[in-house]
Amino acid sequence: MIQLFKSTRFARSCSCFLRTMSASVKIHGVDVPVTASCQCQLQDILKNPNFTNWVNSIDDGLLVKSIDIQNVDYFGNGRIGFIKFKSLVYKASNPEGRHVPGIVFMRGPSVAILIVLKCNGKKYTILTRQPRVPIANSCFTEIPAGVFDGEAFGGVAAKELKEEVGLSINASDLVDMTKEVYGDRYPGMYPSPGGCDEYIKLFLYEKEVSEAELNSFQDKATGLMEEGEYILMPRLCAL
Repeated sequence: MIQLFKSTRFARSCSCFLRTMSASVKIHGVDVPVTASCQCQLQDILKNPNFTNWVNSIDDGLLVKSIDIQNVDYFGNGRIGFIKFKSLVYKASNPEGRHVPGIVFMRGPSVAILIVLKCNGKKYTILTRQPRVPIANSCFTEIPAGVFDGEAFGGVAAKELKEEVGLSINASDLVDMTKEVYGDRYPGMYPSPGGCDEYIKLFLYEKEVSEAELNSFQDKATGLMEEGEYILMPRLCAL
């Protein structure tokens, strides 16, 4: 359950006043206050699937006292992209003790696909190269990956292969490696659980190809230019 409240409290930032919005969410049956002192629509954050999933997934070992939304980044289509917030959280077994680290960079789940192409008894994979500003790299080499956008994970992975390497497949052609390893224990691999909610669901795609097909994947420029993607020349690498 989510409740919104009007607030007469203001915060000074950059020589102007910003209204501090407040609301509450229920965690384990208890109303937990949520505030937002940034320029954002709090009700949109409270309805965001990544945020609601986090709220509903808090396990019994954690006691959340408050949540403060500090910043929100929107994608080009107006959809919430990233949420940065600070939560006041204690171990449920020691609610009067020291609070645990509660800063969260929320970006939600993503998918990554390892492609294995078999040709003349040898195996190859396709790697993409694209700018990755967070690690200060203009041409970072990686396997194809993308942000989960609400579709089925297999469908997202298939779409990423089409966009990033020009490979058209069916979602049923993919092997869910996360499921193979973890079963239902984890939804994916968590690369940075100390500060980010992101998990990556890993897929495998294998295919026998001819030499002509293999060479067709070399040295392409792909990506969705209208979304700011510029993927330079996928590389074939022998395994």
